[in-house]
Amino acid sequence: MKIIYDDSCSFCCMIVKKTSSLINKKYNFYLFKSKKGIYLIKKHKIKFKNSVVCLEDNKASHKGEAVLNIIKNMKKPYSFLYAFRILPNWFINNLYMFVAKNRHLF
Repeated sequence: MKIIYDDSCSFCCMIVKKTSSLINKKYNFYLFKSKKGIYLIKKHKIKFKNSVVCLEDNKASHKGEAVLNIIKNMKKPYSFLYAFRILPNWFINNLYMFVAKNRHLF
């Protein structure tokens, strides 16, 4: 699994740093502006660059869906948060965008 994130966002970097040790699966983290990040964006024709991107089995997810895919592979008890998957995508993505717009408050 590959995660591409924005290194110019200090909140994003903090979240990656804190969660990387809580993930069960092997994850590779890439910055949007890194050579590998740019390569993956082009290879998978990723158009959404204003959000975290999760690549799993050659399928790209972003925003709330990407976060849930990451949570799904975290150690317990964090993996239980995947239960939020029952919520509609529009709600999860709006929640993601709310946090993203207000990340300076966290």
